Amino acid sequence: TDLSAALGRIDLAVSPEVMQSDGTTASASLVSELPCLIIESGPAAGVVAAARLARELEDRQVIAFDMGGTTAKASLIEEYRASLAEELEVGEQYNRGGGHLRGSGYTVRTPCVDLTEVGSGGGSIAWLDGGGALRVGPESTGSMPGPACYGNGGTLPTVTDAHVVLGYLNPVAIAGGRKAIHKEAAERAIATLAARMHLSVQDTAFAIYTVATTTMRRAVRTVSVERGRDPRDFTLYAFGGGGGLHAAALAAELDMKRIVVPIAPGLFSSLGLLLSDVAVTRLSARRTLLDAGSVAALDEEVDRLAADAGAELSRHHGGEEINTEATASVRYIGQSSSLTIRLREDGATSTDPEALAQRFHAEHRRVFGQAAEGEPVELVALRVRALHHAPETRFADLATHYIDRSALRPIESYEKRPMYFGPERGLHDAPVLPRAALSGVTLAGPLVVEEADSTIVVPPGFSATLHPSGAVVLDVL
Repeated sequence: TDLSAALGRIDLAVSPEVMQSDGTTASASLVSELPCLIIESGPAAGVVAAARLARELEDRQVIAFDMGGTTAKASLIEEYRASLAEELEVGEQYNRGGGHLRGSGYTVRTPCVDLTEVGSGGGSIAWLDGGGALRVGPESTGSMPGPACYGNGGTLPTVTDAHVVLGYLNPVAIAGGRKAIHKEAAERAIATLAARMHLSVQDTAFAIYTVATTTMRRAVRTVSVERGRDPRDFTLYAFGGGGGLHAAALAAELDMKRIVVPIAPGLFSSLGLLLSDVAVTRLSARRTLLDAGSVAALDEEVDRLAADAGAELSRHHGGEEINTEATASVRYIGQSSSLTIRLREDGATSTDPEALAQRFHAEHRRVFGQAAEGEPVELVALRVRALHHAPETRFADLATHYIDRSALRPIESYEKRPMYFGPERGLHDAPVLPRAALSGVTLAGPLVVEEADSTIVVPPGFSATLHPSGAVVLDVL
């Protein structure tokens, strides 16, 4: 509300939109009336951008991986759509064993992008537990004092300090030279841990890196394996400031064969804000058997919700074409949880009870490995979204402005940096390249792609090339 008023005072004729937890945006006036819609909006925009990029690359099965300063997040994208959860829990207690303590917070029944978050980011602190085992996170140094290598007074060893010691991050400066890096401070911070572990500083840094990656693996497994999907069938889309640093190691642990690191990975979620549809959602709790007798009432209720959502969308965003999507929460009688199946999309309706039941059985088999096709099926809720679709934007067009090819030179002329890949693969002199240097070539690792907002590590055993969308694509050799 304050922002809208301020824009009006400077005669800027725009209506602010705010990201919602479900990956769409809504007017500032609407979310001020229903603030519960934006509780988990922060990570949603990156998943939206990943889904848009997946369509351009024709990747039908994607796991989005977003690593920042304090957390890493994973989400499933299938058929170019982000998976949605029917509710979220806020204020939960963190479980050091990974994940959250279900029921320890407050349940909010509003749709949200279905993602898993773990406390493993660049600022996560490495420590030894009572048994002497190495742990990373969930505690973080935060932005101040931050990792020791930032020179702001931090003394605790963090994942970012490990990146510097291993040679993955520039040992002098990052962010295009605007942020100084103090490698000696990172080495001192990790040395205190190395002495207790009876390892070298380099091997301790690699251990921190490995444990952090393993923690991130739990997030990916939660959104894939625990939902009946095999991560080996998916492409890993890595973004966030730290996504490219761990993507290859994470993919190797999960036996994933392909990684995509989009343009502007450190700003990818901001880009997603510009690619998101504007939407209003309406929900109706409706518990009924899914049979021929319920179809007329079901169609009538979907029409009512669509009209209500459309009217609200027109009130805040009048004048644009309105599309509708309808989904149903369905389960076997006696189950406590449900699955979501699609009913209507852009005016096309599919409410044949037998077809819907078969779609539910197929989804149940995919998620849980079995289906009870002889059991009665009940519908427990309807959800309808009215949308204004965002303008079509091609990443290939954005890449022409983002990627600077004006100062390219032969690969062998770029500087090299010693990078450590653990006791088995050892130390390598790896070329440090700009993204544009991968144009038209496929290079085998080790190498580093260094940018102002991110760094991509391509270890031995992976190759890297540049896709027309501007994304760096890593493949297992």
